[in-house]
Amino acid sequence: MLQFLYDGHPGKSQNVSWYAGDGMRAVMSHDEGKTWQQEVYVLSRIYKPGAEPTGAGAYLGDAVELADGRLLTTCTGAVGSQNRFSAIIWKP
Repeated sequence: MLQFLYDGHPGKSQNVSWYAGDGMRAVMSHDEGKTWQQEVYVLSRIYKPGAEPTGAGAYLGDAVELADGRLLTTCTGAVGSQNRFSAIIWKP
C-alpha cells in the first residue's frame, strides 16, 4: 500500500510546507509495485466542496492489515486551528 496526500492545486502555494490538501489517498499493489489498483480516498477533503483550500489537510499516519483483510489506517487531520486524530477501517 502506498499512502499519499493529494494536492488539489499543485504549484499554487508559495509555502513549501503547505499544500492545497484534498485528502489522503492510497493505492494498492499485489505484485510488489508492478501494477497498482485505482486510488481510493482514505480521508476525504477537510474543507467544504468548492471552497478555496487553506493549506490545512491530512497528515500521513500508519496502516496495518487486520486478520480479516481490512486495513486500519491512522492519521491526523487539521480542522481549523485543531489537529484531530482519525482512525479509518476500510477494505481495499
